[in-house]
Amino acid sequence: MAGPKVIAIDAAYGSDLVARFEKWGIINQINVGDNASLIFEAGREHLPTGPFVFHFTKPDGTGYSTNPGLSYDTQLMFGYATYGRFSPSTYVIYIFAAGELDQAGEWSVTLSYGTFTSTEAKFTISP
Repeated sequence: MAGPKVIAIDAAYGSDLVARFEKWGIINQINVGDNASLIFEAGREHLPTGPFVFHFTKPDGTGYSTNPGLSYDTQLMFGYATYGRFSPSTYVIYIFAAGELDQAGEWSVTLSYGTFTSTEAKFTISP
């Protein structure tokens, strides 16, 4: 059985392998058309509860922005979490709409709220 489709990004340290130290096995290939979620480590403690805006750039260069609405949770805490691994109030969760991941290649994303904008992070969607 395939696990959940999760893109985990650490914008603070420039890696899409933020979950590499975790043991829950969510790192998997995301394909065009998959329903996936994004865990975005913003690298800033004490994020407010929003409103957040994600700014995505697709592989063809087109961009769009979206407000995750009810799709964020800054208090999710894994039972064995340690510093640097999804610390509370440092990340936002976004659930992609059906068909939203519609292009193969390298995507980029930033998160903003108020005057804060995260570092740009990249992730790859397979054909």
